[in-house]
Amino acid sequence: MKIFIAGARKIDFLSGEVLKNLKKIMENNDKILVGDADGVDKTIQTFLKSKSYNNVIVYSMENVRNNIGNWENIKIFTTLKKNTREYFTEKDKKMAEIADEGFMIWNKESKGTLNNIINLLIMNKKVQLYIQEKNKNTFYNLSNIKELENIVLESNSKKLEETYNTLLKRAKINYIDKTNIIQEKKRYSSEKIQQLTLQ
Repeated sequence: MKIFIAGARKIDFLSGEVLKNLKKIMENNDKILVGDADGVDKTIQTFLKSKSYNNVIVYSMENVRNNIGNWENIKIFTTLKKNTREYFTEKDKKMAEIADEGFMIWNKESKGTLNNIINLLIMNKKVQLYIQEKNKNTFYNLSNIKELENIVLESNSKKLEETYNTLLKRAKINYIDKTNIIQEKKRYSSEKIQQLTLQ
C-alpha cells in the first residue's frame, strides 16, 4: 500500500492521534510518499527518521529542500514558473496519482492540502483526514467528495467554500474530463478495429 502523507506548512507538530495513525502505517510497512516542504512534510520526515523507518520516498522539484532520512528521492520537472504555488503543486499531483490512499493533516486554511484531498477523492482514493485547529482536533475517514463538501460547508467560511469550488472544478477537468476523453478515444479505436476486422 502506498500512502501519500501531507499537510499544512503552518503545522509543525504532530498530535497523539496523528502519531497513532502513523504508527499503524509503519506497522503495516506501507510505502510512505511525502514531500520536501517545511511544516507537516518536514515534521513527518523527522518522526520517520527518529523511528528508523526506511520505506519512504521523498518527492521534490529540481532542488530538494528537506530529505532528513536521506531516502529515495524522486524529482518532478515542469516548465511552470519556479517557486510558484503551481510549480510545487506538480509534485503533489504526482504523489496523489501514484498513491493508493492519502493521510492529510489540515488546518482548514492550507489551499495545497485541500487540493490534495480533493484530487485523491476525485480519483476514488480514500483519505484519512485529521483537522488540526487551535481549539479543536477532528479525525475523518473520507471515501467520497460529498463527505469533504459537508466539512467545508459546516465551516461557514465563504472564502473556504469558494476555494473548494475552484479547486474541485480544476480537479474534475484534470481527472474526470480527461479520463472520459481517453476512454472515449479507446472505445472509438476498439470499434474501428472491429469494423475493419469484419470487412
